[in-house]
Amino acid sequence: MTRWHLPVALAAFGFAACGGDSDQKFRERAQTVCTSYAAKIQAIERPRDLTHLAETSGQTADLLEQQLAELRGLEAPGAVATDFGQWLKLTGEAVSNARAIQTAAKGQDQQRVLELAGEAAKNTLSADRIARDLKLSKCMIEAA
Repeated sequence: MTRWHLPVALAAFGFAACGGDSDQKFRERAQTVCTSYAAKIQAIERPRDLTHLAETSGQTADLLEQQLAELRGLEAPGAVATDFGQWLKLTGEAVSNARAIQTAAKGQDQQRVLELAGEAAKNTLSADRIARDLKLSKCMIEAA
């Protein structure tokens, strides 16, 4: 390798390893999407009873599904793609959980709602840990 090839190769490798602008642009886009949906989710009224919980759980699930659709449209850079994919999976599970809570609440099954709420809490902790590691604080479920 000639003298200038080695520095150019090392510089290119270093740029690829740190992700360059693509990491930052990806994070900015993801944060923007998450901020938009967090505001909508926060606007949902706190449930007063199981009947109302069925309604609000459905609203939350609908918004999370829309958010996921937008986020799946982003191309995560290689360095974060695996973790982002795991975060998407966990957030998809949150949608399923919200739908299950909706069904249990419609059936006035308070015990099942409580069980599902416990599962949701565990899921939220895992998803939020990944979002924090990805520097996507606006995508943390607990922050919503």
